[in-house]
Amino acid sequence: MFGFSRKPKRNPSQRYLSLIEQYREMHSRGSSEDQTETFTGYMILHYIDALKRVCDVLMPQTILDYGSGKGRAYNDPDALELEDGSKIDLQSYLRLSSVTYYDPGFEPYSGRPSGKFDGVVCSDVLEHCPEEDIDWILGEIFGYAREFVFVTIAGYPAVKHLPNGENAHITLKPLEWWNDKLNAALEMHPGLRFYALYDAERTPGTAQSLIRAKNV
Repeated sequence: MFGFSRKPKRNPSQRYLSLIEQYREMHSRGSSEDQTETFTGYMILHYIDALKRVCDVLMPQTILDYGSGKGRAYNDPDALELEDGSKIDLQSYLRLSSVTYYDPGFEPYSGRPSGKFDGVVCSDVLEHCPEEDIDWILGEIFGYAREFVFVTIAGYPAVKHLPNGENAHITLKPLEWWNDKLNAALEMHPGLRFYALYDAERTPGTAQSLIRAKNV
């Protein structure tokens, strides 16, 4: 089923390895469009209502943000503004005891996590990965979860481009394709739940379609 993996005899594709190096460059130098800081980790806030509903029901204590970028929303005290005007960081808002960050393109968080986590969040990541690596990446994401996986996927070209000139969203597939991939990953990890949001348009948070919530 999986063409590539992290196993010694089936390494990630060369394209994947090349992309990691490009993302490391973008993290250090900014995007080619305007040299502004990239992948700060605030994109997850576009999907906060859906993630909050999941966390309120399942009450996870530990979260792995897979492909976290710099992960700043979790510890930024001004990340979210509540109805009363007060502000709060994402970790506190979701009532999490701990957040673990993993992003192979950002050196401080590039070490692979160990163990399992109540939930795994993967937002604005999968469309950045090569199609030939999607199966093993999803297998890894699901393998880290004890209870659930929460993913968001974009189906449109990115604003940002890679240092080689390629659009950052390199795997653009219809909702049904991603649904099949997620279900295949779930088959390998029975007992988990997944929640997936798919953005068909460029405006995050306005064109979301719930793909499926399995085993609820």
